[in-house]
Amino acid sequence: MRAETPLDAKLANQNVRVVVVAAATASAVLVVPVAAVSSRADGQAQLTRVDRDHSEHRVAVTPGITGGGYIEITPVDGALAAGDLVVIGR
Repeated sequence: MRAETPLDAKLANQNVRVVVVAAATASAVLVVPVAAVSSRADGQAQLTRVDRDHSEHRVAVTPGITGGGYIEITPVDGALAAGDLVVIGR
């Protein structure tokens, strides 16, 4: 492992915190809590979006990178946008 910037020599023989980025996206993506995504009987990932009138709509999604309890998603069918409410843990 190499640091992106040179480390100060005073850090030799010291405990340090290292953050390793194992995966990243090139641009902003939609993320939801992992608990919001479930699988249909056919294996397709999905989540449930809640509209302003409290109606619920299932939206098929393609899951992506996970981290920190969140998962990247891309809607397959149905609209989904930043700020939409989703059902968690059902």
